[in-house]
Amino acid sequence: MAYTYSAYEEEASDSARLTMLRQHISEVQAEIGANLKIEGRSRDNAPFVDYLTNVLRPRFTELRSSAAASTGGQFTKWRAVDG
Repeated sequence: MAYTYSAYEEEASDSARLTMLRQHISEVQAEIGANLKIEGRSRDNAPFVDYLTNVLRPRFTELRSSAAASTGGQFTKWRAVDG
């Protein structure tokens, strides 16, 4: 699947990267939650869950901390649902 917001690292600022990363996380969560059937078989969501858990969540935490520190602001927490 091609993601619309996967190029979040190319954004100019941490705040912009964080905004785009949130959208990308939503895309991945939608992919996990879709529970589609392909040719009569259930799709294995493990790669999507692994990507979300081991790549996107840690990066979200880094960017949130960095963006909050640079702006002096606070960001609300998000809750991801693992499929």
